[in-house]
Amino acid sequence: MGSQDNFWIDKDSSIDRVQGVAAHEGLYLFSGSGGTLDLARVGSQTDRDTLTWGRTDDDIHIPEDLYLSASNVYGQTEERNDRYVFWASRADVLP
Repeated sequence: MGSQDNFWIDKDSSIDRVQGVAAHEGLYLFSGSGGTLDLARVGSQTDRDTLTWGRTDDDIHIPEDLYLSASNVYGQTEERNDRYVFWASRADVLP
């Protein structure tokens, strides 16, 4: 099932299957249910990137919520019986 409303980044693209959003100085981070972390500036093609986020090999635990601290980007899974926290250094994620 797709999202009810698309968040348009620019006139030619959107990011779908969004689970969590964080922002820093006009740069938005979108956690996706496919195990991705998309970075984009609204209305621009600058600073666009898609990273693998939390998922490795056959791992089904995908971080959905996002929190941006002074030093890290955090995501929490929303599995029924398990909860995991993933993180990456802000320096590794933000341009």
